[in-house]
Amino acid sequence: MEKLSKQFPFRITLQTTYRAAEERTSFEALLAQLQQLGFYGIELNLPDLTLISPDDLTALLDRYHLVLTYLATGAYAKTNGYSLSTADNALRERSIQGCVDNIEYAAKAGAGVILGFLKGGPGDIPEAAEARLTDSIGQICQRTKADVPVLLEVTNRSESSCACMLREAEQIVTAIRDPRLYILPDTYHMAVGKTDTMEDVNRLHSYVRNIHLSDDTRFLPGLGNLDFSNIVGALKDMGYQGTCGLEGNIRDSLSADLAASAAYLCRVGTGISG
Repeated sequence: MEKLSKQFPFRITLQTTYRAAEERTSFEALLAQLQQLGFYGIELNLPDLTLISPDDLTALLDRYHLVLTYLATGAYAKTNGYSLSTADNALRERSIQGCVDNIEYAAKAGAGVILGFLKGGPGDIPEAAEARLTDSIGQICQRTKADVPVLLEVTNRSESSCACMLREAEQIVTAIRDPRLYILPDTYHMAVGKTDTMEDVNRLHSYVRNIHLSDDTRFLPGLGNLDFSNIVGALKDMGYQGTCGLEGNIRDSLSADLAASAAYLCRVGTGISG
């Protein structure tokens, strides 16, 4: 079996969710498959930070020679109804503190944090939402000194009112001027929004240390219509050194989708290196 660690030019991770202690067996089965396929690690959604301690999580991943690269916050935000751009000041305060809690957890696990759904949903005036999001992230940076990379994910306007284009995310991180802030592009959102390109990613490459690879169908790479040879080739040409996080909905089954996507990406990697 070809392994991603041998065939693909960048370290590959999978974004997944650990929802309850009862999922431990299936979660470990997933980790075993990721190890077999040659994944580098995972991005983990924890709807409840008490489900597993940072030390226990790190020890578990070590068993499968995987690392936690980022703590995703989407499931956490949805579970608690949090939004960093809401006009409800009390809710925004709770959301800010919740983000700080995620950062402190990530620091103990040696990982970073992704701000995607936690930015807030659609339907607000973009300028007002962006101003509140900028203020919230600024407060977060002031409240914690944890040396944790915080990635602001760029999502399309059907999912959020703010940071929906790379240049909008750039405006936010440059306004705050904290070296822990980065920008997270996502190939699905780039394809749906039809605004950002790999040339835009290249222009901002100093702010990019992780990129989400997701097909235009929102399935894993290779299960849709995007040509990832061009995307991965562009990353290689710009001298990209970061990770690539696979993210997507399930088409057949998680196990089958992972195997198919990994095989596809191995072919992509072989074609580029060849």
